[in-house]
Amino acid sequence: MASCRPPILLAALALLAAWTLAACASQTCHHLDRDRLNLLDQRRPLLTSPNPQRALAALSIHQDALGQMLTDALRAHARSLNQSTPIPGGDLRLTLHVDTLSVVVVDRCDHCLALRGGLSLRFSTRIHGLPILSGSLSGQLQGELPLRLHASSSGSTLTADLGDARIDRVSLDADGLPRAALDPVNAFALDGARALLKAIPTPVTLASWAPIALPGSNLRLSASSLHTFPDRRQIWIGFAANLPANPDPGLSPSPLLAEGEPIALTFTADALTALIAAMMDGDLIPDRLDDDLKPHPEGDYRVTLRAVTPHQGTLKTAFTLWHLPVDGACYAADLEGHAALTVKKAKDRGLRIDLNMDALSVTSTRGDDTLLRVGLWLRSAFLGDTLAAQARLLAADTLALGPLGAQRLSVKRIFAERGAVTLVGDLRPADAP
Repeated sequence: MASCRPPILLAALALLAAWTLAACASQTCHHLDRDRLNLLDQRRPLLTSPNPQRALAALSIHQDALGQMLTDALRAHARSLNQSTPIPGGDLRLTLHVDTLSVVVVDRCDHCLALRGGLSLRFSTRIHGLPILSGSLSGQLQGELPLRLHASSSGSTLTADLGDARIDRVSLDADGLPRAALDPVNAFALDGARALLKAIPTPVTLASWAPIALPGSNLRLSASSLHTFPDRRQIWIGFAANLPANPDPGLSPSPLLAEGEPIALTFTADALTALIAAMMDGDLIPDRLDDDLKPHPEGDYRVTLRAVTPHQGTLKTAFTLWHLPVDGACYAADLEGHAALTVKKAKDRGLRIDLNMDALSVTSTRGDDTLLRVGLWLRSAFLGDTLAAQARLLAADTLALGPLGAQRLSVKRIFAERGAVTLVGDLRPADAP
């Protein structure tokens, strides 16, 4: 019987070693999962409403784009005004159109624009029933147009009510018009221009921002401030979010558009991080992956976002990758990537935003077998897919431009600086690909 003891002892030692390893592995998994949950719990709770003192996103619009939107609204409700005025021995018949509108950003106030418009006027005279003279005139109107910024739980809008526009004067090129007709024609043009603008039935929506659809998240953005930059001919709308306060003061009003650029959208690092975290919480970006690092609802890999920071023209993005299987080795790795943002033409979908990972590194590790397995992550496209999903959200159809939301932002240029990322583009029809 004594000869059997060594095998029994070895078997017992092997069982003890296996139990010890399993216990250690289980303890490692327990600690790492607790760390993961603690990292999630460190997110400060959202406020009940946006903090209007801190802008975390901004929309910049050039005055030419605003004028085009107003002209589109004018043409959607195009009409003319007719009048017949008695003159000695006959009558003067007039027809007035307001053809175009434009605006100029001025420093008189933050909530108004100088209004300009192009007029056309047709006239004809009849004396004793016979046509004597006819022709057409062109002219300009000048006045002031108030802007209104609205914010509610259903979204934010920037509107201009043409019915409330103040028309100060109308000037006509009156060559060819009889002198006796000058006064009645000028009076008709002034009153008629006012009447035609008042006839547009509703305030014109220049921009609207619907609530971002983030399942399970109460993250909200709301328009909070409006500023004008007359020397750069653009307006700036700040958006507040219901994120808790931190040392980041948010965005300061500043002109972002270069000459010829109609519109730009800017997000701070806080806003970017909150948006991506909310997308992950709402399963719009997967946070569980399988062994091939592909999305899987029961995958052993989990991902936690730590921060997104615009940095030297790139998006510096920090994640933690957790490997927490039911059985087997557990580990965690902190990863950091730098994504270069570019806009390229796509064959079938117009323009697209590309996020090219030019650097992805492991900054720290914990647990078993980490360095061997984390190489899988370095070869995965998950981070690029995540940033691409976030970029699609930034340029998504939550932002509608022009009357009745008929236009969208088409991104042409992206830059990251001063702790924010800005998407610059032009307007395209809402139904364009």
